Amino acid sequence: MKMSDCVAPTSYNYLFKILLVGDPNVGKSSLLLRYIDNVFNEDTTTSIGVDFKFKSILIDDVIVKCQIYDTAGQEKFREIGNSYYNGAHAALLVFDGGDVSTFQVLEIWLRDIRKYNTNIKILLVCNKCDQPVNIPEGTISLYANEISEEGKWIKTSAKNGEGVTEAFETMIRMLLPKKDDENGIKKHKKKCIFF
Repeated sequence: MKMSDCVAPTSYNYLFKILLVGDPNVGKSSLLLRYIDNVFNEDTTTSIGVDFKFKSILIDDVIVKCQIYDTAGQEKFREIGNSYYNGAHAALLVFDGGDVSTFQVLEIWLRDIRKYNTNIKILLVCNKCDQPVNIPEGTISLYANEISEEGKWIKTSAKNGEGVTEAFETMIRMLLPKKDDENGIKKHKKKCIFF
């Protein structure tokens, strides 16, 4: 079943806290606005502090409510780490595909995230792909495999909407419990008992 906005956003099966993390001007706020309101504002200014929005969606007959947080991405706001990262289920680690320096500092952002939350799911997001990407896809793939057991990464453009919904859907699917088959049977760990 395709994801869509829910009719009754007050009731839900899962509540996920999802973070947008990365340097200033990589397009985190624009990704959030594109995903929530399907708009793009060319004149967005750098965020100050933390902003968040809610979105409820339907996926595989399950209602998921997402709290999506956007930070300023500036060094001086890194002290918000504990309250920001604590309790988060996932982070979209965002960089500007045209600015190699924003890719090179991802390890610092990842270290900050994992300092406060070791069980968080990570999805690498190459934003601004409507412009030339200056980082080889092989390099991005290697890093995605290194930082996440899923090894996934998504190209997005908040400007034209490309990949934005896919990025959030991919992250939500990474968070939902896995199923054995299409009948919706949840996986159960098998135990062996030796006598």
